[in-house]
Amino acid sequence: MINEIIPNLYQGSIKIARDKNLLEEYQITHIINMSHHDNEFPNDFEYLHCFHWDSFSDLIIQDFVNIYEFITEALSLDTRVLVHCTEGISRSGAAMVSFIMKRKSMSVEEAVKFVQQKRKKTNPNKSFLWQLSLWEELQYTLNYNTEIGKMIKKMEVVHSAYYALNPFKFFLPNDPELKQIKACIEQLKKDPQILSNENYLKSTKLILNRDERFAELWQRYKKNVSCPTFLDFDFEKDSFVQNVVMEIIKIIEEEK
Repeated sequence: MINEIIPNLYQGSIKIARDKNLLEEYQITHIINMSHHDNEFPNDFEYLHCFHWDSFSDLIIQDFVNIYEFITEALSLDTRVLVHCTEGISRSGAAMVSFIMKRKSMSVEEAVKFVQQKRKKTNPNKSFLWQLSLWEELQYTLNYNTEIGKMIKKMEVVHSAYYALNPFKFFLPNDPELKQIKACIEQLKKDPQILSNENYLKSTKLILNRDERFAELWQRYKKNVSCPTFLDFDFEKDSFVQNVVMEIIKIIEEEK
């Protein structure tokens, strides 16, 4: 099901985004893909792909400015925009709420209610709601000179390192990118603003901590892969951020 949130701005699921006839029927020209899936019709529509997982460890706030600018430009051209994720609930919901907040100068609560009136199933996860509250506190911009902005910037580095080191990514032992990530982790693991921020640690389940979904996939994936350069990180180990970082570094050292 596709829902019009404000004139010419729609929200839906990946099923909608894969139905070219329906997209043409609604005269969609611009698409924001908030999922980890590839863009379905890259040659036929204007895309903004914001790659995110519906996970407490995902840092969706880093794309709020791009989302707002992309939608604003498209609407100014009197064209139609679809915002979608996999189910059209959490990631696309967070994207839509972030846009409505700035467009209508609304609080998180007001914007969520507004969007839910148009699409009842909209329901950003708790981490996304917390990031939307930061978006509100930052007055709908990402100013990295503020204390919150500095924290988000550090979170972005942690987030990038996390995904770079996930089980589906592998490096040769002397890969420069691996050395750069290690240097970032070494610096961040000592940063009290990251490691002692109670809201961040709680809402993201300790961003470098275990992720059960990845753990399950990784166990399945390992059965079909034999590669000595993979970072065989134990996602089932329940540990605090500092210990997880040390475990990653230990594995990196062993790979050299």
